[in-house]
Amino acid sequence: MANASTLTAPIEAVRKRFGRARAVPGDYSFPELVWAHYLREGELDEGRMHGEAEEEYRRRLRAFQEAEGRLVNAYWCTTEASAVALTEKRTIKGREMRFHAATDWVARDSPEIANVLHVCETLAVRVREVLGGASERIALQWILATAGHLLGFVDHEHERAPRDTTRIVRRKRNELARIEEYYHRAGEKGGRIIYFTGMVIGVLFVGAVGFGVIELLWWQTELNQGDQLTRNLAASYTFGALGAVLSVMTRMASSKGDSFNLDFEVGRSTLRSLGALRPCIGALSAVIVFFAMEGKLIQILPGDEGDTVYVFAVAAFAAGFSERWANVIFGKAVRVLHENGEDGQKKPKPEETKPAE
Repeated sequence: MANASTLTAPIEAVRKRFGRARAVPGDYSFPELVWAHYLREGELDEGRMHGEAEEEYRRRLRAFQEAEGRLVNAYWCTTEASAVALTEKRTIKGREMRFHAATDWVARDSPEIANVLHVCETLAVRVREVLGGASERIALQWILATAGHLLGFVDHEHERAPRDTTRIVRRKRNELARIEEYYHRAGEKGGRIIYFTGMVIGVLFVGAVGFGVIELLWWQTELNQGDQLTRNLAASYTFGALGAVLSVMTRMASSKGDSFNLDFEVGRSTLRSLGALRPCIGALSAVIVFFAMEGKLIQILPGDEGDTVYVFAVAAFAAGFSERWANVIFGKAVRVLHENGEDGQKKPKPEETKPAE
């Protein structure tokens, strides 16, 4: 702990500032709370209990916790007004945790330590925005322990050897690398769950849209509910969406790590939206394949066997399951249209001319 003479000037300066303007609850920030805690420690070092600095610190702590949530854990420096802390707040979505840091004062003479502390802050932001539940709590507590250990190293009055600083910086960078590795594993697993949730929403949306369109066609046109065309269309639409869902589930369950990659840092809402689009794309691809088969642009099986509902269902499932197979089918349909021309008649092939002898 610093002696009283070295603390008197900064304590009096900040005390005057606090006395001139009492901030409203919304103006309280973590650096202000850290300064109040620093003044309180100086007051205790002078042998005074329950003084003005103690009251100011308690007042700011209450306001800070009302705004940011309960203070779960913290490390407070004793020689400088610096600290790191972790808060937890109950919201509509659940428990929200946040990492707070005010370390510029204690690390101003140690740029390497300051750089590692900055990495802790940026990694904590990524963890808070991407992860959730137990994985978020583990990662943030881990980051807090790492940052607290660094502050504990610089929070001393004695001279530190450069090799000691280099050694702890190297160890903490390695530890942050392990935290980031854990973050990537947890983020990928969480991203897959969110993506799958979006696919379930997409299946429900595809089902509602398909049911509504079929009902509208039955009401507005002469489309018969029991004829072959309606059954083929319904089977193609349904099995196209199911094929897309099964394709994603198969790649998720694959033992190969690169078979299904997600950029989980795009955000939960974006991942959920992308997952919801997957069944829609499968159903739309299957419907296009259905029209191509009905229009005789492509033929899956020779003869009349291609007119059964089973063939349409399998073709639609394959179109939703494999984008590559669907692209091949679309390419064949485009070539047929190009060969037939605008009037539907097949264009004659240009006669091959033999070179003059």
